[in-house]
Amino acid sequence: MIIYKYLPPESAIKTIQNNSILLRSPLEYNDPFDCLFFADDKEKEAAFKLFLNYKLFETFYNDMIVENKKPTRMKTYAKVMKSNVRLIGEEIKRTRNYVIHKDIAMYYKFASKLLGKKDNELKSQFKLMIDNVLKEMRKTVLASCFGSTYDSLLMWSHYADKHKGACIEFEIDDKDFKPISYSEDLPVFEIAKLLGIVFAHQFLKEEIDMEKEEYQFALRPLLTKAIVWSYEGEIRCLYSKNKPNNKIYSNENGDKFLRMPPIKKIIVGCNAEEQFVRDLIEVSNGIPVKRMKMATDKYAISLDE
Repeated sequence: MIIYKYLPPESAIKTIQNNSILLRSPLEYNDPFDCLFFADDKEKEAAFKLFLNYKLFETFYNDMIVENKKPTRMKTYAKVMKSNVRLIGEEIKRTRNYVIHKDIAMYYKFASKLLGKKDNELKSQFKLMIDNVLKEMRKTVLASCFGSTYDSLLMWSHYADKHKGACIEFEIDDKDFKPISYSEDLPVFEIAKLLGIVFAHQFLKEEIDMEKEEYQFALRPLLTKAIVWSYEGEIRCLYSKNKPNNKIYSNENGDKFLRMPPIKKIIVGCNAEEQFVRDLIEVSNGIPVKRMKMATDKYAISLDE
């Protein structure tokens, strides 16, 4: 896949010299909705019910299967319950997912009685915890944004200093680079669905491989933007501050940079100053340098061959 990075003059020079791209937090972006993990009350309610259901299952499984505690009353019913709990455990191993089970849910009222007035308090605390977790998740994101074309008037205007900078061409074959989708609606983050995966792997004491196709839904908030941004045709690379990666390094200021594949082409803006063009050629080290030119009969720019 061919991608393009639009840059102002100084950043373009540094990028060519280091063959690296600056990674930034979405908190620094000009769009307050970018990478926003949003969950409505319906989703939080579903997550809370799943949370209670799993915690009850976990308690029953530890008591009945792991510790094999002997019931003192209702032995026949306890035997049936033990069998059901064992089957749920086998299902988790098979699906790597946890969903609400009616056999466990029937004990919710019993659990509520134990909680008493704390039930609503616990729910409020859970929702607050979810809000805080979603905020923290956004803070851990590192990203860089690329275009899918080199001749966008708006991209040159907004990201390459009014056509005075450069557009750098890369060819990448990397699963970390993904296209952005555009929508009029803010995507709701599926917390309950993600928790089902988290609980299952917690139960199995396994790490989650978020690269699996069926887990890609969790990236939707990071790869969806408002439809007004669709002119960008954006390709985005995503990383986590908390996950080590040998392609990422830091400078003395703590800025994070992504090592890129060799640059294929350097394209200079139609308003670029000649000194900048000379500086680009000097650091290009043989990389082809082209220049954009303005059309004479329409609102368009093209490569000046």
